[in-house]
Amino acid sequence: MTRVEPIQIAQARAGLLAPDFVVVAESPDPERIYLGSPALAKLPGGRLVATYDTFGKAMPREQWRCHVAVSDDDGRTWRETGTVENFWASPYVSAGYRAGMYLIGCRGSYADAVICYSPEGERWSAPATLLVGRYATAPTPLVVRQGRLYKAMEERSAGGFRVGFRPLLLSAAIDDDLMDATVWSSTPPLGYPGDPDKFRFGLYHPGSEPPWPAESGSWLEGNPMLVRAQVKVVLRVESGGIPNVAAVCTLVGDSPGNQRLEFESFVPWPGGQCKFFVLQDTAGADALQSGGYYWMAANAVTDHLQDPRPLAARGFAGVRPSNERRILNLCYSLDAYNWFSAGTVAMSKDPLEAFNYPSLLVDGAELLVLSRTSLGGKNQHDTSLITLHRIPAFRSLALDLRPRLRKHGE
Repeated sequence: MTRVEPIQIAQARAGLLAPDFVVVAESPDPERIYLGSPALAKLPGGRLVATYDTFGKAMPREQWRCHVAVSDDDGRTWRETGTVENFWASPYVSAGYRAGMYLIGCRGSYADAVICYSPEGERWSAPATLLVGRYATAPTPLVVRQGRLYKAMEERSAGGFRVGFRPLLLSAAIDDDLMDATVWSSTPPLGYPGDPDKFRFGLYHPGSEPPWPAESGSWLEGNPMLVRAQVKVVLRVESGGIPNVAAVCTLVGDSPGNQRLEFESFVPWPGGQCKFFVLQDTAGADALQSGGYYWMAANAVTDHLQDPRPLAARGFAGVRPSNERRILNLCYSLDAYNWFSAGTVAMSKDPLEAFNYPSLLVDGAELLVLSRTSLGGKNQHDTSLITLHRIPAFRSLALDLRPRLRKHGE
């Protein structure tokens, strides 16, 4: 097993926000066992809990599992505590009816939606089934509105790679027993609205058009957001290799039994072509009546119009250059739609390496970033590390975006 130290990263370190990191987990076989879906939570006593998945050719798909690691020294060292029958899970720390930590995800890859519980992040319950069928999700944030918890997922209908995803919102009252499936409600799954015509116009290097069908546009890995008291879901968009586009849906309806998602629009979105993570810093400056700035970690793309064939010959994963994952950026926003750059968290010079699938956690004045990382591994998708990056005084990276209207006569 090859150890990867920060000084070995082939990157220009000048100006990076968090080039140094702690290795939370490392694959025992980087060519065949991959690590993904990192998520991070902090318990009231100060313990950090990280979860991540194992997947790859070395194990049958039904054996892919969520692993749990804990740190009791502020993330300096980590101890793996075992596995949970969960996958692509998001954590939620509750002080409600059954205080502790919950993981909401899937029983496996494209399987039932489930929830697990632990009082301290080590001993985990058997999963309770919330939805039966083929579901997908990712470690994305959960939001609370009017005492109700919301988690985004996608139903997966039959179809080819990356198609057939239909987003929905699971919700439950935060004071209920979240392990009781009967307290949960779900919105109806919402079908993809279809690609705008120009999404696929003149994108590819001549002679290198990938063999993807015209109907292959899709959305997935939704981030719930609370925007001016409305619950919205912003989704990664995969369509024809166009980067930096997302889709926004709005929750409508006045009670859990009649709520539904409605497609709002496609929007420009830094890093919208890959999984991103959005959180609202409610402990930060009073930028909005509902809290502070929104912060997002997402991947930048440098040249999505290049000929993909040289990259493919080196082992680049995916048919499109927009699958680049080597640059992880941090952005902030006043309204969750218009984003400003705070800088680059970490970067590699090698297109076959990656810092991607981030999860964020505000820890006092610091922002913790947990990354699915590939450094010297197989490629930018089949990652072999989970790394923890720490950004000190992160709020100081943001401009004061609040407008000041002059009084009449000034």
